[in-house]
Order: sequence, then C-alpha cells, then structure tokens
Amino acid sequence: MSLPNLIVIGAMKSGTTSLHHYLRGHPDIYMSVPKELNYFVKEHHWDRGLDWYKSHFAGKEDFKIRGETTPAYSAAPIYDGVPRRIADLIPDASLIYIVRDPIARIRSQWRHEVAAGRERLPIGQAVLKDPAYLARSRYASQIDRYAEHFDLSQLKVITNQSLSDRREETMARLFEFLGVDPDVSLDLHKERHQATEKRSRLPAFRKIRNIRGYDWIAGKMPRWVKQLNYRLTTRAVDPGDVELPAQVEEHLRAELAEEVSKLRNHMNGEFDGWGIA
Repeated sequence: MSLPNLIVIGAMKSGTTSLHHYLRGHPDIYMSVPKELNYFVKEHHWDRGLDWYKSHFAGKEDFKIRGETTPAYSAAPIYDGVPRRIADLIPDASLIYIVRDPIARIRSQWRHEVAAGRERLPIGQAVLKDPAYLARSRYASQIDRYAEHFDLSQLKVITNQSLSDRREETMARLFEFLGVDPDVSLDLHKERHQATEKRSRLPAFRKIRNIRGYDWIAGKMPRWVKQLNYRLTTRAVDPGDVELPAQVEEHLRAELAEEVSKLRNHMNGEFDGWGIA
C-alpha cells in the first residue's frame, strides 16, 4: 500500500512549491520528499520501476493522504501518456491542478529556463519556437487528457491568485476535497519560491558542471565558496527581458482564448479569465 492517493499535477511556475508545503503542513497529509518525483513521465523516472516509486511513501501508510507534486504531469504533448499511467496504477487518486495567468506563467517559465542555462533566445523568439511554453499554459487541454481516464469529480482546479490572496479559504476547500479536517490550524503565512533575482550560468561555465567529479567537489565546498562561485559564474537575468513583444503577446492571447473559456467549466464563479476570455 506504499502508494500515493493524491497527485498535484501542476502547472509549472504556478505556485506548486507553496501548495506542496501547505499540504504537508496538515497532520493527516504526507507529501513526498523530494517534491517532484516525475515517475509517470516516461522520459524521466518511469524506468526506475514501481519499487523505486513506492519507496518514497514507505512507512507513511498511517497518513490518510499521501501525495506528490510534479508539474511535468500537465505538460502534454511534450510529455505524453501521463494520465493513463497514473490511472492504471492509482485510479482512485485525487488530483489537484493549480493554474496561473497563462501569459504570466509563460514569462516565468522563460526566466526559469534562462536561469537554468537551457534557453538562450529572447523571450519573443523562444515562446514561438518552443511549443512547450504554450502547451503548459493550455490548461483546459491538459484537463481534457485527464478526463479520458478519471472522473472529473476527482479533480480540483485552483488558481495561484486564490492561493495567494485567500490562502486559508483556498486550503480549507482543498482539505475538504481531500476528506481531511478543513479547520486545522496551520502556518500559512510563508510563501515559497517568491520572485527573487534570477541568474543564468555564463556560457563559458555551462560545460564545467558536466565534468566528471564536479558534483563531488562542489559538495565538499563550504557554503560561502559555493555562493561566491555561483555569483562569479552567472549573470543576473534582467526582469525587463521578460516583457513580451506586443505582437507576440497578442498571438499568445488569441491562441489561449478558447482554452481559458473552456477552463471556466472547471472553476467557481469568481474566475475572471485573466482578461483573456
């Protein structure tokens, strides 16, 4: 029985880290360490096998809810087949999907990719060239894929704005959805992964991390040496770089209008459609 019964499926850069933290604060909920197991993504950890996945929940059977949070589970068609794999293993799982203004989410994803050294194009070019940016913001389409394998009563969709602005109310609704005490007293004041300075690895140093033995040496460095190394081998990502060209943003809004309109079917009456639809 060392399996989860809760999967937080994303979306990327929408507050999944904060949500994971708040969920694990409930005494009847265990959330995995690490947060993102990526087991159901074939390109990531599927080949590690079921025993590897179960090991993250071993000994936690006394918790009413056991869960994990992996944003890549809502990244089809970049990562395909995830809903079917989840349903085959844990068909009764509860699903939570946290979403964000899709344009703001795309900007944040671009900053994340630049900081990780995986993106070198300006944002206006990158979001048109790489379909992953738009795919992860097609929230209704991601839900449709889960609807093929799950009853939608098993899915709860929330916005990161509600988690930020009405945190206690939103978490109480999620706890009620999960069948645990919604009135439990929790510390919900601290948010995780708030906007901080993003830095990108300088091109000359990107390949150093792949040198054999680098991780071992880095692990032996004192904290202050690691921090100094990070500052010397990276550059700040200018927040101004995140502004989308007007024509590109107009194109994205047009692409996402129907998605946002369809998303209303899964939201409560307070949903404003982010001014897109």
